[in-house]
Amino acid sequence: MPQKKYVLITAARNEEKYIEETLKSVTAQTILPQHWVIVSDGSVDRTEEIVSAYKEKCSFINLICLDSKRERDFAAKVSAIEIGYKSIASYGFDFIGILDADISVEPSYYEQILQEFERNPKLGVAGGEAYNLIGNKFARVTSVLHHVPGPVQMFQRACFDAVGGFPPLRFGGEDTAAEVMVRMKGWVTESFRGIPVYHHRQTGTATGGILQARFREGRMDYYLGYHPLFAVAKALARLLRKPYLIGSLVSMIAYILEWLRGGKIQLPDDYISFLHKEQMQRIKLLLRLARKKITRPS
Repeated sequence: MPQKKYVLITAARNEEKYIEETLKSVTAQTILPQHWVIVSDGSVDRTEEIVSAYKEKCSFINLICLDSKRERDFAAKVSAIEIGYKSIASYGFDFIGILDADISVEPSYYEQILQEFERNPKLGVAGGEAYNLIGNKFARVTSVLHHVPGPVQMFQRACFDAVGGFPPLRFGGEDTAAEVMVRMKGWVTESFRGIPVYHHRQTGTATGGILQARFREGRMDYYLGYHPLFAVAKALARLLRKPYLIGSLVSMIAYILEWLRGGKIQLPDDYISFLHKEQMQRIKLLLRLARKKITRPS
């Protein structure tokens, strides 16, 4: 396979606890990135010091330090990624990977992902299979194949440019919105089983506890334009994840509160229509599978 070039962008804020694992993972890759831009979004801990030490040894690492007075939210993360992208946009590369600062992967990770792009030219976004750290063990995160974990989404550059990168969303979900936009334009999105991605911090807990994360997820689902029936189905699915019933209730209450107050969704109408069509197709498929299971003779 002709070696195609890829770049990575990491937005990091106060990640001294995790970022060295990420640095070790990338610098050990069998195919190294052409450039890796790490944007320190106002870090006040040792994040920049740790990155600087690796930067001295690895010429492909670039560090951009932003003002520490910037407010931390998910729209700020999108802004940091945009700043990182602009710093390397003039370079010739084929793929752009987003990598969170609390992720580790195997040494062959990016080589395997590049091979998947080579196999399918219509593949717009690809990534591995997420494992979250629970206690002292990693557990696989169950998800549909067309969802690529946001912390490791890799785009064909043409695809990334076509959708305009990530939309700035106050409560997060920019990775999900970008995936939907990618599929709207006829590209394929896929996560690949057997290519693990290790997330060292439980998703959504960077700025608070688990219930706060569930509340934010419910608000996020509303502003992503989720169909109400799909939001209910997602809340029911959360019953299988700690903290079980209360976590599910908190997320559903957050969605309902935003609906009652008439919060304005900033995403375009064609996106909402496409998303609702996908979500209703998934609900119908699940209902058919459940019906078959119930009527199957014992």
